[in-house]
Amino acid sequence: MNSLKVLIGIITAIAFQSCSEDTGNGGANNITTLGIFIVNEGNFNSNTGDVSYYDITGQGMTNNLFLNANGVTGGDVLQDMLIKDTIAVIVANNSNQVRIVSLNSFIKIKDIPTAQPRFIKEVSGNRAYISSWDGTVKILDLATLSIVDSITVGSFPEGIVVVNDLAYVANSGFGYDNTISVINTATDQVLQNIRVGYGPMRLAQLDNKIYVACNGNEFADPKVPGGIFVINASNNQLLDSLVTITRGAVTDTIYPSRMALREDQGFFISGYTGMIQVFDPAALTLTDTIDGNYYQVAVNENGDDRNVYATTPALLGKFLIFSPAFEKIDEENVGEFPTAIIFRNEEN
Repeated sequence: MNSLKVLIGIITAIAFQSCSEDTGNGGANNITTLGIFIVNEGNFNSNTGDVSYYDITGQGMTNNLFLNANGVTGGDVLQDMLIKDTIAVIVANNSNQVRIVSLNSFIKIKDIPTAQPRFIKEVSGNRAYISSWDGTVKILDLATLSIVDSITVGSFPEGIVVVNDLAYVANSGFGYDNTISVINTATDQVLQNIRVGYGPMRLAQLDNKIYVACNGNEFADPKVPGGIFVINASNNQLLDSLVTITRGAVTDTIYPSRMALREDQGFFISGYTGMIQVFDPAALTLTDTIDGNYYQVAVNENGDDRNVYATTPALLGKFLIFSPAFEKIDEENVGEFPTAIIFRNEEN
């Protein structure tokens, strides 16, 4: 959830039925193929979040996986998901829950109460880090499926990326923090805080560099610009930044909130929604755009997949696939405000 989502939720004011206590299996799924999970936030305060699955073998889209399996929706503001062997860990931000389900059936195994969880990333020792808006990173034991400890970081932490034995956590502060906490995953200790732009949201690794999408603060007066900031992972020093983009004679400040990277291309959305900006991650220069209004952008880091994946911000969200030439090759209806795109590259 973010401030824009709160506003959208108030404006739409659509009354959805709240989810009730889990009452049993509403018809288990049978997800056995390679494909792509789309995590749908749902409308804010409406308990309409759920997960969709796109079968890349040609079987199309299956929506409402959690509802199909459990008879209720997945919760309020689903934010992220981790695949671990035969389970999936779903982060339900506004439900204050982490939900464990069977990966193939999506039948619920366990709920773990967690204060406003945001993003999840696997680390060493069969554990995962979960950023939480209470200013901590929770440590999830993936064997016992329980929260075993927490680490104090900055304000309103968001994305996490892991490089070797270090985890980098973006402290967004809703636009008022500008730090990345560096955690030793062997000791679970914060080693340092790196200053970047204001409102760091997403992180990605490429060629021993950490790329940080900083959203700035569009709602401050005056506005605080964001940018793409690059950290040298060898010494944790700031290397470079992209804070403006130029088209012809016009130069604009940017407010990146979503970002995806592969070896020769980077993608970001400026603002909480907007067109997809394509940039050269080495030169930090804009190279192209994908016109439209998008909510998320992703690339598959494994294999030879050169497509670009995106979602749209709507109560009837869409999942789109673009060719390497940025031509739309598929479009599917999914859930409400689809926010995370998770690739299943191995059969479990």
